[in-house]
Amino acid sequence: MVTKTKRPKAPQTRPRAATRRPPLWVYLAAAGIVILGIAIAVLANRGSGSPPSSAGLPDTPDYHSLLVDPTNPDRLLLGTHAGLYRSSDGGRHWQFFKLPNRDAMNLARVGTGRTLWLAGHNVFARSNDGGRTWQELGPSSLPSLDIHGFAVDPSTAGTVYAAVAGEALYRSTDNGATFTRASPDVAA
Repeated sequence: MVTKTKRPKAPQTRPRAATRRPPLWVYLAAAGIVILGIAIAVLANRGSGSPPSSAGLPDTPDYHSLLVDPTNPDRLLLGTHAGLYRSSDGGRHWQFFKLPNRDAMNLARVGTGRTLWLAGHNVFARSNDGGRTWQELGPSSLPSLDIHGFAVDPSTAGTVYAAVAGEALYRSTDNGATFTRASPDVAA
C-alpha cells in the first residue's frame, strides 16, 4: 500500500504592483537644489575674498602673542610662527589675517589707537591702520631683528623698548626709527 504525503501548499502571494518612477524632471530638480546649496555654502565662506574660518585655535607651531581690541573684546589678533590670525567672535573661530611666514612673537598697541607693533624673529613692523597694512622697520641701531621682547611706553608717545636675543634691552624715543642701549643686563 502506497501512502501519499501531502505537500504543504505554497503561500499565496499577492501580485506585485507595478512601481512607477518619478519623471526625469523630479531628479533634475533635486540635483539642482543640491548644487545650489553647495554653491551658497562656498560663496558664503568667500565673503570678503579671505579664506574660511576654522573652529578653535589655528594649527600652527607656536602661539606667541595675543592682542585684544580695546573697543571690542571679541576682536582678537594672534601672533604665531606662521603670521597673524584674527578672530571676531572672542576666539571661537580664527582666520589667517596677515604676514605669512613671519614669526609674530610680540604684538603691542597704546590705548585705543590704530597703531599696532609687531616684533619677533627677524621681523619688526608697524601698522598705522589697525593691521590692514604693515611697514617693515629695520633700524640699523639694533644689533639684529631677533626681538624676543617688545613693549610700547603707554605714558610717553613714540617710546618703545626691544629686548634683542643675546644682546641687551634697547629703547627708541622716535617710534622705532633709532635705538640706544637701555640696559646691558636684560638679554632675552
